[in-house]
Amino acid sequence: MLAIDRRIRDDARVARDYLTGDREQQFLLPPDMRDWLPPDHLVWFVVEVMERLDLSAFQVRAADPRGRRRYDPAVMATVLIYAYAVGERSSRRIERRCLEDVGFRVAAGNLAPDHTTLSRFVKDHADAFDDLFVQVLELAGRAGLGRVGTIYLDGTKIAADVSSSKARTRAQLEAEVARITREARARDEAEDDEFGDGTGEELPDELADPDTRRARLDAALEELADVEAKRRSNSRSRKPPRVNVTDSQARIMKGPRGWGWGYNAQAVVDDDGLIVAADVTNSPVDNHAYLPMIDQACDNVAAAGLDPPDTAVADAGYWDSTNITASTNPRPRPVIPPTPSKRRPKLALRGPIPTAATVPQRMERFLATKTGAAIYAKRKGRVEPVFGTIKTSRRIDRWRCRGLDAARHEWRLAATTHNLLKIWRAITIAT
Repeated sequence: MLAIDRRIRDDARVARDYLTGDREQQFLLPPDMRDWLPPDHLVWFVVEVMERLDLSAFQVRAADPRGRRRYDPAVMATVLIYAYAVGERSSRRIERRCLEDVGFRVAAGNLAPDHTTLSRFVKDHADAFDDLFVQVLELAGRAGLGRVGTIYLDGTKIAADVSSSKARTRAQLEAEVARITREARARDEAEDDEFGDGTGEELPDELADPDTRRARLDAALEELADVEAKRRSNSRSRKPPRVNVTDSQARIMKGPRGWGWGYNAQAVVDDDGLIVAADVTNSPVDNHAYLPMIDQACDNVAAAGLDPPDTAVADAGYWDSTNITASTNPRPRPVIPPTPSKRRPKLALRGPIPTAATVPQRMERFLATKTGAAIYAKRKGRVEPVFGTIKTSRRIDRWRCRGLDAARHEWRLAATTHNLLKIWRAITIAT
Protein backbone atom coordinates (compact mmCIF):
# COMPACT_ATOMS: atom_id res chain seq x y z
CA MET A 1 0.00 0.00 0.00
CA LEU A 2 2.81 2.41 0.84
CA ALA A 3 4.47 1.67 -2.53
CA ILE A 4 1.20 2.46 -4.34
CA ASP A 5 0.75 5.74 -2.47
CA ARG A 6 4.34 6.72 -3.23
CA ARG A 7 3.83 6.02 -6.97
CA ILE A 8 0.64 8.13 -7.01
CA ARG A 9 2.47 11.03 -5.37
CA ASP A 10 5.36 10.70 -7.84
CA ASP A 11 2.95 10.64 -10.82
CA ALA A 12 1.18 13.73 -9.52
CA ARG A 13 4.51 15.53 -9.09
CA VAL A 14 5.56 14.62 -12.65
CA ALA A 15 2.18 15.70 -14.05
CA ARG A 16 2.69 19.18 -12.63
CA ASP A 17 5.69 19.49 -14.96
CA TYR A 18 3.58 18.96 -18.11
CA LEU A 19 2.43 21.74 -20.41
CA THR A 20 -1.26 21.01 -20.85
CA GLY A 21 -3.58 22.46 -23.49
CA ASP A 22 -6.89 24.16 -22.79
CA ARG A 23 -9.47 23.49 -25.49
CA GLU A 24 -11.88 25.90 -23.85
CA GLN A 25 -9.48 28.80 -24.18
CA GLN A 26 -11.20 31.63 -26.06
CA PHE A 27 -8.15 32.72 -28.10
CA LEU A 28 -6.28 29.77 -29.62
CA LEU A 29 -4.42 32.25 -31.84
CA PRO A 30 -3.20 35.77 -31.07
CA PRO A 31 -5.84 38.40 -31.87
CA ASP A 32 -3.48 40.05 -34.38
CA MET A 33 -2.98 37.95 -37.54
CA ARG A 34 0.55 39.37 -37.90
CA ASP A 35 1.52 37.40 -34.78
CA TRP A 36 0.29 34.07 -36.11
CA LEU A 37 3.44 33.21 -38.02
CA PRO A 38 7.08 34.38 -37.91
CA PRO A 39 7.88 37.34 -40.19
CA ASP A 40 10.13 35.24 -42.46
CA HIS A 41 7.38 32.72 -43.26
CA LEU A 42 6.72 32.10 -46.95
CA VAL A 43 3.11 33.31 -46.80
CA TRP A 44 4.13 36.81 -45.68
CA PHE A 45 6.56 36.99 -48.59
CA VAL A 46 3.83 35.92 -51.05
CA VAL A 47 1.39 38.48 -49.60
CA GLU A 48 3.98 41.25 -49.85
CA VAL A 49 4.91 40.33 -53.43
CA MET A 50 1.30 40.15 -54.56
CA GLU A 51 0.67 43.61 -53.11
CA ARG A 52 3.46 44.96 -55.33
CA LEU A 53 2.46 43.26 -58.59
CA ASP A 54 0.05 44.67 -61.14
CA LEU A 55 -3.12 42.64 -60.61
CA SER A 56 -5.39 44.77 -62.80
CA ALA A 57 -5.94 41.84 -65.18
CA PHE A 58 -7.69 39.99 -62.35
CA GLN A 59 -10.12 42.87 -61.81
CA VAL A 60 -12.00 42.27 -65.06
CA ARG A 61 -15.48 41.14 -64.10
CA ALA A 62 -17.97 39.25 -66.18
CA ALA A 63 -21.68 39.88 -65.72
CA ASP A 64 -23.04 37.66 -62.96
CA PRO A 65 -26.84 37.28 -63.13
CA ARG A 66 -26.85 35.71 -59.67
CA GLY A 67 -25.89 39.05 -58.16
CA ARG A 68 -23.69 37.57 -55.46
CA ARG A 69 -20.79 39.48 -53.95
CA ARG A 70 -17.45 38.26 -55.19
CA TYR A 71 -14.24 37.63 -53.34
CA ASP A 72 -11.54 40.22 -53.84
CA PRO A 73 -9.56 39.02 -56.90
CA ALA A 74 -6.29 40.04 -55.22
CA VAL A 75 -7.07 37.76 -52.27
CA MET A 76 -8.06 34.88 -54.55
CA ALA A 77 -4.89 35.26 -56.61
CA THR A 78 -2.77 35.37 -53.45
CA VAL A 79 -4.37 32.19 -52.09
CA LEU A 80 -3.78 30.30 -55.34
CA ILE A 81 -0.20 31.52 -55.79
CA TYR A 82 0.61 30.47 -52.23
CA ALA A 83 -1.13 27.13 -52.79
CA TYR A 84 0.96 26.35 -55.88
CA ALA A 85 4.11 27.49 -54.09
CA VAL A 86 3.57 24.83 -51.40
CA GLY A 87 2.49 22.18 -53.92
CA GLU A 88 -1.25 22.29 -53.26
CA ARG A 89 -3.35 22.24 -56.45
CA SER A 90 -6.59 20.54 -55.44
CA SER A 91 -9.33 23.16 -55.07
CA ARG A 92 -11.07 21.02 -52.44
CA ARG A 93 -7.94 20.70 -50.35
CA ILE A 94 -7.26 24.43 -50.72
CA GLU A 95 -10.78 25.12 -49.45
CA ARG A 96 -10.18 22.89 -46.43
CA ARG A 97 -6.77 24.37 -45.71
CA CYS A 98 -8.21 27.90 -45.74
CA LEU A 99 -10.07 26.75 -42.63
CA GLU A 100 -7.47 24.53 -40.98
CA ASP A 101 -4.03 25.79 -42.07
CA VAL A 102 -2.66 28.99 -40.55
CA GLY A 103 -0.63 29.89 -43.64
CA PHE A 104 -3.66 29.57 -45.90
CA ARG A 105 -5.80 31.56 -43.47
CA VAL A 106 -3.27 34.38 -43.62
CA ALA A 107 -3.16 34.24 -47.44
CA ALA A 108 -6.97 34.30 -47.60
CA GLY A 109 -7.31 37.08 -45.01
CA ASN A 110 -9.51 34.76 -42.91
CA LEU A 111 -11.89 34.21 -45.82
CA ALA A 112 -12.98 30.72 -46.83
CA PRO A 113 -13.70 30.49 -50.57
CA ASP A 114 -15.28 27.21 -51.63
CA HIS A 115 -13.63 24.85 -54.09
CA THR A 116 -15.98 25.75 -56.95
CA THR A 117 -15.10 29.43 -56.63
CA LEU A 118 -11.37 28.62 -56.53
CA SER A 119 -11.55 26.32 -59.54
CA ARG A 120 -13.60 28.80 -61.55
CA PHE A 121 -11.22 31.64 -60.67
CA VAL A 122 -8.22 29.74 -62.03
CA LYS A 123 -10.07 28.91 -65.23
CA ASP A 124 -11.48 32.40 -65.79
CA HIS A 125 -8.17 34.18 -65.11
CA ALA A 126 -5.71 31.82 -66.80
CA ASP A 127 -4.24 34.61 -68.97
CA ALA A 128 -3.92 36.92 -65.96
CA PHE A 129 -1.88 34.27 -64.13
CA ASP A 130 0.33 33.99 -67.23
CA ASP A 131 0.97 37.73 -67.05
CA LEU A 132 2.45 37.33 -63.57
CA PHE A 133 5.32 35.26 -64.99
CA VAL A 134 7.24 38.22 -66.48
CA GLN A 135 6.41 40.43 -63.49
CA VAL A 136 7.97 37.90 -61.11
CA LEU A 137 10.95 37.55 -63.45
CA GLU A 138 11.44 41.31 -63.29
CA LEU A 139 11.22 41.13 -59.50
CA ALA A 140 13.92 38.44 -59.51
CA GLY A 141 16.20 40.77 -61.44
CA ARG A 142 15.71 43.48 -58.84
CA ALA A 143 16.57 40.94 -56.14
CA GLY A 144 19.95 40.27 -57.77
CA LEU A 145 18.98 37.09 -59.60
CA GLY A 146 18.63 36.51 -63.33
CA ARG A 147 22.08 35.61 -64.63
CA VAL A 148 20.90 34.87 -68.15
CA GLY A 149 24.18 35.01 -70.05
CA THR A 150 23.78 31.27 -70.61
CA ILE A 151 20.36 29.63 -70.67
CA TYR A 152 19.53 25.93 -70.59
CA LEU A 153 16.58 24.24 -72.30
CA ASP A 154 15.04 20.87 -71.48
CA GLY A 155 11.70 19.11 -71.39
CA THR A 156 9.96 16.69 -69.07
CA LYS A 157 6.95 14.45 -69.58
CA ILE A 158 4.01 15.00 -67.24
CA ALA A 159 1.13 12.54 -67.12
CA ALA A 160 -2.24 13.62 -68.48
CA ASP A 161 -5.43 13.45 -66.45
CA VAL A 162 -6.87 10.59 -68.48
CA SER A 163 -7.79 6.94 -68.23
CA SER A 164 -5.66 4.63 -70.36
CA SER A 165 -8.75 2.51 -71.04
CA LYS A 166 -10.34 5.41 -72.96
CA ALA A 167 -7.91 5.18 -75.90
CA ARG A 168 -9.63 4.57 -79.24
CA THR A 169 -8.66 3.98 -82.87
CA ARG A 170 -10.55 5.61 -85.75
CA ALA A 171 -12.61 2.46 -86.32
CA GLN A 172 -13.57 2.30 -82.65
CA LEU A 173 -14.47 6.00 -82.54
CA GLU A 174 -16.60 5.82 -85.66
CA ALA A 175 -18.37 2.73 -84.36
CA GLU A 176 -19.13 4.45 -81.05
CA VAL A 177 -20.41 7.58 -82.79
CA ALA A 178 -22.63 5.41 -84.98
CA ARG A 179 -23.98 3.58 -81.93
CA ILE A 180 -24.85 6.83 -80.14
CA THR A 181 -26.50 8.17 -83.30
CA ARG A 182 -28.56 4.99 -83.71
CA GLU A 183 -29.64 5.11 -80.07
CA ALA A 184 -30.64 8.76 -80.35
CA ARG A 185 -32.60 8.14 -83.56
CA ALA A 186 -34.32 5.06 -82.11
CA ARG A 187 -35.26 6.96 -78.97
CA ASP A 188 -36.62 9.89 -81.01
CA GLU A 189 -38.76 7.53 -83.08
CA ALA A 190 -40.05 5.77 -79.97
CA GLU A 191 -40.95 9.07 -78.31
CA ASP A 192 -42.67 10.29 -81.48
CA ASP A 193 -44.82 7.18 -81.46
CA GLU A 194 -45.57 7.52 -77.74
CA PHE A 195 -45.96 11.26 -77.27
CA GLY A 196 -46.69 12.62 -80.74
CA ASP A 197 -46.03 16.36 -80.76
CA GLY A 198 -45.80 16.47 -76.96
CA THR A 199 -42.63 16.32 -74.83
CA GLY A 200 -41.51 13.23 -73.02
CA GLU A 201 -38.77 12.61 -70.51
CA GLU A 202 -35.28 14.01 -71.02
CA LEU A 203 -32.71 12.16 -73.06
CA PRO A 204 -29.84 10.38 -71.32
CA ASP A 205 -26.95 12.63 -70.39
CA GLU A 206 -24.63 11.28 -73.07
CA LEU A 207 -27.22 12.12 -75.76
CA ALA A 208 -28.67 15.34 -74.37
CA ASP A 209 -25.56 17.18 -73.18
CA PRO A 210 -23.44 18.46 -76.12
CA ASP A 211 -20.40 18.70 -73.87
CA THR A 212 -20.33 15.05 -72.89
CA ARG A 213 -19.79 11.84 -74.79
CA ARG A 214 -20.67 12.80 -78.36
CA ALA A 215 -18.76 16.07 -78.21
CA ARG A 216 -15.69 14.30 -76.85
CA LEU A 217 -15.90 11.70 -79.61
CA ASP A 218 -16.12 14.38 -82.31
CA ALA A 219 -13.12 16.18 -80.81
CA ALA A 220 -11.22 12.89 -80.69
CA LEU A 221 -11.92 12.25 -84.39
CA GLU A 222 -10.60 15.71 -85.28
CA GLU A 223 -7.43 15.14 -83.29
CA LEU A 224 -7.03 11.69 -84.83
CA ALA A 225 -6.98 13.20 -88.31
CA ASP A 226 -4.03 15.37 -87.25
CA VAL A 227 -2.22 12.38 -85.72
CA GLU A 228 -2.74 10.32 -88.88
CA ALA A 229 -1.38 13.12 -91.07
CA LYS A 230 1.79 13.32 -88.99
CA ARG A 231 2.30 9.56 -89.00
CA ARG A 232 1.96 9.02 -92.76
CA SER A 233 5.65 9.83 -93.17
CA ASN A 234 6.61 7.17 -90.61
CA SER A 235 6.43 3.92 -92.54
CA ARG A 236 7.82 1.91 -89.63
CA SER A 237 4.68 2.39 -87.57
CA ARG A 238 2.16 -0.34 -88.35
CA LYS A 239 -0.25 0.04 -85.45
CA PRO A 240 -3.25 2.31 -86.09
CA PRO A 241 -2.95 5.62 -84.23
CA ARG A 242 -5.13 6.19 -81.17
CA VAL A 243 -6.43 9.16 -79.25
CA ASN A 244 -7.86 9.32 -75.75
CA VAL A 245 -11.52 10.23 -75.48
CA THR A 246 -10.98 11.78 -72.03
CA ASP A 247 -8.40 14.26 -73.36
CA SER A 248 -8.06 14.07 -77.13
CA GLN A 249 -4.99 16.36 -77.21
CA ALA A 250 -2.87 14.16 -74.93
CA ARG A 251 -0.35 11.86 -76.62
CA ILE A 252 1.45 8.64 -75.79
CA MET A 253 4.91 9.53 -74.45
CA LYS A 254 7.70 7.76 -72.64
CA GLY A 255 8.30 9.21 -69.18
CA PRO A 256 10.28 8.09 -66.14
CA ARG A 257 7.59 5.51 -65.35
CA GLY A 258 7.30 4.12 -68.86
CA TRP A 259 4.85 4.82 -71.64
CA GLY A 260 1.63 6.67 -70.96
CA TRP A 261 -0.64 9.54 -71.96
CA GLY A 262 0.84 12.93 -71.23
CA TYR A 263 2.21 16.28 -72.37
CA ASN A 264 5.76 17.53 -72.91
CA ALA A 265 6.53 20.42 -70.52
CA GLN A 266 9.39 22.67 -71.70
CA ALA A 267 11.45 25.06 -69.58
CA VAL A 268 14.37 27.43 -70.18
CA VAL A 269 16.48 27.99 -67.05
CA ASP A 270 19.27 30.43 -66.26
CA ASP A 271 22.36 30.04 -64.08
CA ASP A 272 20.40 31.04 -60.95
CA GLY A 273 17.81 28.31 -61.50
CA LEU A 274 15.12 30.77 -62.59
CA ILE A 275 12.71 29.66 -65.30
CA VAL A 276 12.78 32.32 -68.01
CA ALA A 277 10.42 30.55 -70.43
CA ALA A 278 7.80 27.82 -69.98
CA ASP A 279 5.55 26.10 -72.47
CA VAL A 280 3.84 22.76 -73.16
CA THR A 281 3.56 20.71 -76.34
CA ASN A 282 1.88 17.42 -77.13
CA SER A 283 4.78 16.16 -79.22
CA PRO A 284 6.94 13.44 -77.64
CA VAL A 285 10.07 14.81 -79.35
CA ASP A 286 11.85 18.01 -78.37
CA ASN A 287 13.73 19.33 -81.43
CA HIS A 288 10.77 21.25 -82.85
CA ALA A 289 10.45 23.21 -79.58
CA TYR A 290 13.97 24.69 -79.59
CA LEU A 291 13.45 27.88 -81.62
CA PRO A 292 10.03 28.79 -80.11
CA MET A 293 11.35 28.30 -76.58
CA ILE A 294 14.52 30.32 -77.19
CA ASP A 295 12.51 33.13 -78.78
CA GLN A 296 10.09 33.12 -75.84
CA ALA A 297 13.00 33.25 -73.40
CA CYS A 298 14.55 36.22 -75.21
CA ASP A 299 11.22 38.06 -75.23
CA ASN A 300 10.62 37.41 -71.52
CA VAL A 301 14.13 38.44 -70.55
CA ALA A 302 13.79 41.68 -72.52
CA ALA A 303 10.36 42.41 -71.00
CA ALA A 304 11.80 41.84 -67.52
CA GLY A 305 14.66 44.26 -68.16
CA LEU A 306 17.42 41.64 -67.97
CA ASP A 307 20.46 41.36 -70.22
CA PRO A 308 19.94 39.21 -73.33
CA PRO A 309 21.42 35.69 -73.30
CA ASP A 310 24.42 34.95 -75.49
CA THR A 311 24.47 31.12 -75.28
CA ALA A 312 21.69 28.52 -75.29
CA VAL A 313 22.45 24.94 -74.22
CA ALA A 314 20.25 21.89 -74.87
CA ASP A 315 20.72 18.12 -75.02
CA ALA A 316 20.88 15.97 -78.15
CA GLY A 317 17.09 15.63 -78.26
CA TYR A 318 16.96 19.20 -79.59
CA TRP A 319 19.43 18.60 -82.39
CA ASP A 320 18.34 19.74 -85.81
CA SER A 321 20.53 21.50 -88.33
CA THR A 322 17.79 24.09 -88.79
CA ASN A 323 17.98 24.97 -85.09
CA ILE A 324 21.68 25.73 -85.55
CA THR A 325 21.55 27.63 -88.83
CA ALA A 326 18.53 29.68 -87.75
CA SER A 327 20.21 30.73 -84.50
CA THR A 328 21.71 33.94 -85.71
CA ASN A 329 21.72 37.32 -83.99
CA PRO A 330 19.67 38.26 -81.96
CA ARG A 331 19.24 34.59 -80.98
CA PRO A 332 21.94 33.23 -78.65
CA ARG A 333 24.61 30.85 -79.88
CA PRO A 334 23.33 27.25 -79.69
CA VAL A 335 25.28 24.49 -77.98
CA ILE A 336 23.58 21.19 -78.83
CA PRO A 337 25.28 17.81 -79.33
CA PRO A 338 24.45 16.43 -82.78
CA THR A 339 22.82 13.06 -83.27
CA PRO A 340 25.62 10.44 -83.20
CA SER A 341 26.60 8.95 -86.56
CA LYS A 342 29.36 6.45 -87.33
CA ARG A 343 29.44 7.62 -90.94
CA ARG A 344 30.29 11.21 -90.07
CA PRO A 345 34.07 11.81 -89.97
CA LYS A 346 35.35 13.89 -87.08
CA LEU A 347 37.31 17.06 -87.61
CA ALA A 348 40.78 17.60 -86.20
CA LEU A 349 40.70 19.37 -82.83
CA ARG A 350 43.34 21.86 -83.95
CA GLY A 351 43.89 23.92 -87.04
CA PRO A 352 41.46 25.73 -89.30
CA ILE A 353 38.01 24.29 -89.91
CA PRO A 354 37.55 23.12 -93.52
CA THR A 355 35.08 25.17 -95.50
CA ALA A 356 33.30 21.94 -96.48
CA ALA A 357 32.69 20.96 -92.84
CA THR A 358 29.04 20.23 -92.08
CA VAL A 359 27.00 21.77 -89.28
CA PRO A 360 27.20 18.61 -87.11
CA GLN A 361 30.97 18.40 -87.61
CA ARG A 362 31.47 22.00 -86.53
CA MET A 363 29.34 21.47 -83.41
CA GLU A 364 31.18 18.26 -82.48
CA ARG A 365 34.51 20.05 -82.76
CA PHE A 366 33.33 22.91 -80.52
CA LEU A 367 32.03 20.48 -77.89
CA ALA A 368 35.37 18.68 -77.92
CA THR A 369 37.15 21.87 -76.82
CA LYS A 370 37.57 22.77 -73.15
CA THR A 371 35.28 25.76 -73.55
CA GLY A 372 32.52 23.80 -75.25
CA ALA A 373 32.74 20.89 -72.83
CA ALA A 374 32.63 23.23 -69.82
CA ILE A 375 29.54 25.03 -71.14
CA TYR A 376 27.65 21.83 -71.87
CA ALA A 377 28.66 20.21 -68.56
CA LYS A 378 26.62 22.83 -66.66
CA ARG A 379 23.36 21.92 -68.40
CA LYS A 380 22.37 18.95 -66.26
CA GLY A 381 23.14 20.72 -62.99
CA ARG A 382 21.03 23.74 -63.98
CA VAL A 383 17.83 22.40 -65.50
CA GLU A 384 17.38 18.92 -64.00
CA PRO A 385 17.09 20.17 -60.37
CA VAL A 386 14.29 22.51 -61.48
CA PHE A 387 12.23 19.59 -62.76
CA GLY A 388 13.07 17.58 -59.65
CA THR A 389 11.87 20.37 -57.37
CA ILE A 390 8.63 20.92 -59.28
CA LYS A 391 7.71 17.28 -59.85
CA THR A 392 8.96 15.70 -56.62
CA SER A 393 9.10 18.33 -53.88
CA ARG A 394 5.96 20.18 -55.00
CA ARG A 395 4.22 17.08 -56.42
CA ILE A 396 3.35 18.65 -59.77
CA ASP A 397 3.80 15.39 -61.65
CA ARG A 398 0.33 15.02 -63.17
CA TRP A 399 -1.88 17.59 -64.84
CA ARG A 400 -5.04 18.53 -62.99
CA CYS A 401 -6.65 19.86 -66.17
CA ARG A 402 -7.38 18.61 -69.67
CA GLY A 403 -6.37 20.08 -72.99
CA LEU A 404 -3.15 21.59 -74.30
CA ASP A 405 -4.02 25.21 -73.49
CA ALA A 406 -5.05 24.35 -69.93
CA ALA A 407 -1.84 22.38 -69.39
CA ARG A 408 0.17 25.35 -70.70
CA HIS A 409 -1.49 27.71 -68.22
CA GLU A 410 -0.91 25.29 -65.35
CA TRP A 411 2.77 24.85 -66.25
CA ARG A 412 3.35 28.60 -66.36
CA LEU A 413 1.70 28.98 -62.98
CA ALA A 414 4.06 26.31 -61.65
CA ALA A 415 7.00 28.18 -63.22
CA THR A 416 5.89 31.51 -61.73
CA THR A 417 5.69 30.08 -58.22
CA HIS A 418 9.03 28.31 -58.73
CA ASN A 419 10.64 31.68 -59.39
CA LEU A 420 8.90 33.18 -56.36
CA LEU A 421 10.39 30.45 -54.19
CA LYS A 422 13.83 31.17 -55.66
CA ILE A 423 13.53 34.84 -54.72
CA TRP A 424 12.25 34.01 -51.22
CA ARG A 425 15.12 31.61 -50.53
CA ALA A 426 17.69 34.09 -51.85
CA ILE A 427 16.33 36.83 -49.59
CA THR A 428 16.08 34.49 -46.59
CA ILE A 429 19.67 33.35 -46.99
CA ALA A 430 20.90 36.92 -47.44
CA THR A 431 19.25 38.06 -44.21
